[in-house]
Amino acid sequence: MRIHAVAALFSCLVLAVAAASPAAENDPPSPQELREQMMPVYQELQTDAKFLELREELEATPGDPEVLDRYLEYLPISPLLMHEIDRQLKLHQAVIPRIVAKWHVRWIELHESEARKMYGDAHVDAKLGRRGESEAED
Repeated sequence: MRIHAVAALFSCLVLAVAAASPAAENDPPSPQELREQMMPVYQELQTDAKFLELREELEATPGDPEVLDRYLEYLPISPLLMHEIDRQLKLHQAVIPRIVAKWHVRWIELHESEARKMYGDAHVDAKLGRRGESEAED
């Protein structure tokens, strides 16, 4: 199976983030650092044919859980992070739509290990309704 360019770029960025802060292994980047680090992934998605096709399909059938999961499985970054970057680029303030927050949680479920690197264990555990499970595993 061929890995698409966005996933490859995302993997490289996650590895770079992990290597950049060895002293604070479990500390995720700040929200601003995360947005800056993931900006190239966001920009690559804007011209990615598969992403555009999936987004169009999702817009046409927003209530279809299979379409949503295909879209979220393809995304190398959370839809919440995409929304935040989009908001930053367009210089507007808006409340995060409830659906984006739900999609963020589902993205975490589908990409838990990446989410832990990007947001930290506490955020992931809270979003998944877990209390300190990652600490108990250590």
